[in-house]
Amino acid sequence: SGATPSTGEAETSYEVGSGGMVVLSSDMAQERQAILDYTTAGSGEAQTGMITINVNVVPTAAGISRTGMHPGPYSVNFAESITDADSEDLTSHTIMLMFAEGETADTAGLDISGATAAVDDSYSINPSTPVQFTSTLEEARIVTMTYTVTDPNSNAATGTVTITITVPVCMISHGTALDFGNLQDGDESGQHSLAIENTGNMGATISISGNSWTDSSGNEQMGAGQTRVSSESGDYGSKAELGPDAMELFTVPVEGSATAYLQLRAELQDTDYAGDLSQTITISSTCTGTTNDATPAASPPAGPPATAVTEEVQRAAASAVEGRQEPAGTIPAEQTQADTAQAGQSEAGAAASPPAGTAAAQTPTDPPADTAPPSPP
Repeated sequence: SGATPSTGEAETSYEVGSGGMVVLSSDMAQERQAILDYTTAGSGEAQTGMITINVNVVPTAAGISRTGMHPGPYSVNFAESITDADSEDLTSHTIMLMFAEGETADTAGLDISGATAAVDDSYSINPSTPVQFTSTLEEARIVTMTYTVTDPNSNAATGTVTITITVPVCMISHGTALDFGNLQDGDESGQHSLAIENTGNMGATISISGNSWTDSSGNEQMGAGQTRVSSESGDYGSKAELGPDAMELFTVPVEGSATAYLQLRAELQDTDYAGDLSQTITISSTCTGTTNDATPAASPPAGPPATAVTEEVQRAAASAVEGRQEPAGTIPAEQTQADTAQAGQSEAGAAASPPAGTAAAQTPTDPPADTAPPSPP
């Protein structure tokens, strides 16, 4: 601009206006040299000269995106995202990586290797060296940085680096309370199933544990091992005793489910006891990576058979007190669920209440002398 083609001359000849200012721009992205001759005309003798223009193309910096599970690493080869029409060799270019204002690698929760840290919290990058980003903060987040590439002619371009960090979560959910029914001492309940679902983003290894059966005052009345559990359906003797130590049952894939089978044999420590008993069962999960199937763990060994006791006592896990009939129902479960990186944990209460229309069992007592003996429970 600032010049017009000369009348009667070829298009390669231009006449410059009286201001003498001409602006030349390149419409071809290619490094090259252009040479122009010029002639001045005026009242005096015409003068000629030469103009040499070296055309240099500005490099480009493409956006870079990485997504992965904590802690990574997340590898970036910046040379793969930079183009320069002037040269395929980027070794003479400088690359600087910068965080947002007020943020550093530490606050972003990243460890950076393969780059040289500067005093202003930026990083100098060698175009031929891949950079490794490792997450030091176990938290799902998105970290955004900018990088600037500058060629030997001080032409610069800026791009973004986005790292999306996900955290492994093997979150589980299951049913509420288990009702083992109306039992007398020595009775076995029916088999109850507990479906466990994995609602997280990683496969989960499921373990189970339980405490002792206690009354409403917290006194132990039955051992935890009277409840037995298995990853497969079967009779009471084929199941393993539940206890305070976590027992591995199976692995559940993402969006998958598996079933635990539980059964109770009532054996009270105090055969004169009559009343409610409850047990808390803890279901825990450990992230193991994505799997395709629910894989049972090795079956735990079955415990010794329980010994039957002949005395009549109140059923285990009952909503009843001596001489009073309670309505049917299920004691609600306590249930919590963690969504942390390495393990989720939840609790389900194990309790029972008498079936509708039945009276609670009572502890046998000696009737008063002037009354008839009570009907047996």
